[in-house]
Amino acid sequence: MIGDWTFYTCELISGDLVIDLPLVEFSGEVALTGGSMSATVPLQHLDSPARQAILESTIPGRYSIVAKYQGIVRGEWIIWQRDRSNDLAPIDLAGAEVISFLERRVVPGKTYTQIEQLDIAADLIAKGFGPSPLGNGSIQMSVGAYTASGQKRDRTYTLGDGTIGGRLKELGAVQNGFDYYIETVETGNVGTTASIQRTARLAYPRAGNDQDLVLEDRNVIDFKLTEDAQRLASRTYAIGENALVSNYENDSLITAGRMPFMEKTESHTSVSDSATLDGYARALWDDSQTDALPGDLLILADRHPGIGDWQLGDILTLVLEESVNFPIGLRVDVRIISWSFKPPSSGPETMTLGITQEGPIGDYSGNPITLG
Repeated sequence: MIGDWTFYTCELISGDLVIDLPLVEFSGEVALTGGSMSATVPLQHLDSPARQAILESTIPGRYSIVAKYQGIVRGEWIIWQRDRSNDLAPIDLAGAEVISFLERRVVPGKTYTQIEQLDIAADLIAKGFGPSPLGNGSIQMSVGAYTASGQKRDRTYTLGDGTIGGRLKELGAVQNGFDYYIETVETGNVGTTASIQRTARLAYPRAGNDQDLVLEDRNVIDFKLTEDAQRLASRTYAIGENALVSNYENDSLITAGRMPFMEKTESHTSVSDSATLDGYARALWDDSQTDALPGDLLILADRHPGIGDWQLGDILTLVLEESVNFPIGLRVDVRIISWSFKPPSSGPETMTLGITQEGPIGDYSGNPITLG
């Protein structure tokens, strides 16, 4: 236990919680792309049976770590690696969120013709956490209900040609793709054993909602705004198969922002459909209309809004009052794409938010800053 945090080992196959894990250090990330984890557990002060229980329930690939804050599950990470030396040093554990298991399953041979993309994703996830050809080794997992995206896809997968995780990531990243992540909740006791329920969530066009939440100076410990004009472009190109070219142009950066004419290009050599290529060119243009890069935001986690007040993909408003580097303050909508915890042994509880910009940067009053 570290502060308000408690940690448990969990058997991947059954979803049963096994033991309370006495960690002294922990760092865990929850992310749309799958976050990482590291943890430290000392054995020196324990008796022999307790040491053995910890060793037996932290076997890499068989168990995960479930983290709870004030009694509520906030994340689950598979233990992929364990380091222990022949001295008194504590054991080090490392791993990643449960979605990383799909990198350990090869893609099955199957053809999908004009199939709803979320149906393909659900099928891949079910196979990825499903049993071996002999009927063994499936992991407790369900696919949550979802609303069809209306995006039909053609996909032909050859047995062993990559991993299910890789193919799922590709499918979600295409134009008009989707987000996905795994949610872990505690279900209570089954008999005398506590257990969790894992649900794969599919979200179109992306996860999250626009929340009526504001992060202000009282919450924010550290924030860095990186503005990089190398991102900007007024005209974009998508290059497809056999040198097929699509482009999209809008000069609003020039007319409104007084920026010089800039261009960007992106290669999609496997694309032969002109309409699809048009979509990629427009998506590249959309992405090139802001010069603020994704960044991190360190906040006080135990103040509102804080831990548990948002979901992956949610949009909230960041407001900073006037300061030396922000003479007229700052107001901008940001989207949360990840959060990470590192419970302190003492001092305030903090968390780091991974964010992307979702609207124009304005001053403290909310009025957009005019360039020129």
